[in-house]
Amino acid sequence: MHGRGSLMTRTMSDVRARVRSLSAWTGPRWLVSVLAAVLGVQLCTGLAAVRGLSATERANLRAQASVVAATKAATAGRPTTPDYSGGIDADPAAAADRTTDVRALLDRRAGALLHRDRATFLGTVDPRATLAFRTRQARLFDNLAEVPLGQWRYTLDETVEQPVTAERFARYHSAVWSPEVTLCYSLRDFDGTCTERPQALTFVLRNGGWYLGGDEDFVAMGGRTWRGLWDFGRVVAYQGRYSLLLAHPDAARRLPELADLVDDAVPHVSRVWGTDWPRRVVVVVPATQREMSQVIGDPRPLDDIAAVATADYTDAVTGQVRGQRVVINPANLDQLSLAGRLVVLRHEITHVASRAATGPELPTWLVEGLADYVGYLGSGVPVTLAAQELRTEIQRGEYPTALPSDADYRFDSPRLPQTYEESWLACRLIADLAGQDGLVRLYRQVGAARGGDRADVLGQAMRAVLSMGSAEFVTRWRSSVITELLER
Repeated sequence: MHGRGSLMTRTMSDVRARVRSLSAWTGPRWLVSVLAAVLGVQLCTGLAAVRGLSATERANLRAQASVVAATKAATAGRPTTPDYSGGIDADPAAAADRTTDVRALLDRRAGALLHRDRATFLGTVDPRATLAFRTRQARLFDNLAEVPLGQWRYTLDETVEQPVTAERFARYHSAVWSPEVTLCYSLRDFDGTCTERPQALTFVLRNGGWYLGGDEDFVAMGGRTWRGLWDFGRVVAYQGRYSLLLAHPDAARRLPELADLVDDAVPHVSRVWGTDWPRRVVVVVPATQREMSQVIGDPRPLDDIAAVATADYTDAVTGQVRGQRVVINPANLDQLSLAGRLVVLRHEITHVASRAATGPELPTWLVEGLADYVGYLGSGVPVTLAAQELRTEIQRGEYPTALPSDADYRFDSPRLPQTYEESWLACRLIADLAGQDGLVRLYRQVGAARGGDRADVLGQAMRAVLSMGSAEFVTRWRSSVITELLER
């Protein structure tokens, strides 16, 4: 009682002086922590009578008190649920202040990046963060210097957050908070709207202010911070007529050739699909497959993939698409001939062009078959070479019986080459029967369908375009594949 009464009459300058003297003391670190925590308990008991404390200062003091209370309870053998938020979660006003402060922190961070203010950007990082994290943040800023950013901002949803555990609290020794944060960025002249990527961030309260403390705390729980090319090294940019290529400096010499291939592929795709797409393609060239996996956000094996077209968001109803990228697997692309590289890029850019029309009722064989049809069209690649794996099976008497299912397109499928070849030959047959316009019309009609049975939707479209149902088409396709690949 005496301690509480004497504290209530002290001025704020006296309280702050005591805290500073503890922080500056050179005695054993564990003893400093104990004394600071005890002081926190005393401070919290008199908070109601101390004038002028901000919400963040109150939170700092409550966090210290929470640890002491939890420690005492554990020592006494009583169950406890420590409040590692420093009491903020139980105080609506303090929670609102926390949200405001963290949003302001993210705004400063984004503005500093766009205006190339390195000091302000690094000033958003926890001053007590590990050297490795601070170094990584500094490199992130430097790596983005040559990227033509149009936008870079963060959105925060305070209603969704990760729980704070004792382990995480012990890592930071202060109140921490991990709300849902999304990075929204765009590339100038190539992204119509900004694209959104998840950020699993931890914010930490230090000396009355909030800082970015970490971005890898939730990996074990499946919560990952998306990594862009700039998270792995400095990025250089090269712009072609229709293309923007991003790579690391070691790959800079190959960018003009890749840009030429993309600039050749874009009008080729438009001649088949049409011109109702932006005709602007961003190509990302990671250094390794591991890096590629992080950039596309897909942990599946990429050993047999030369390139992949990705998008962060697609709405086939409105036609809105965000974050379209063609990501190259350099080790595999380099193994292809010039014609092979062109086929791959035409294939992926067809996905870019047709993405807005690729509705949920489209079977994967039609999506991938169209892309291969456009890719091989006019390439001069013989059908026996383009479908050599399927041809080998047929020569052994292993004939296809049905069009591939969606499940057949798994990256690790042992028949993935044959699956793509079957798709290509199906779309090639559609074009033979109804022309290129008929193939595109069939794709768009099925892609525009909403609801209903997928098989019925496809069957109706085939009857409208090909004057035959799905079963008859499969019979025609099976016969043509066997005949063509056996005779050649």
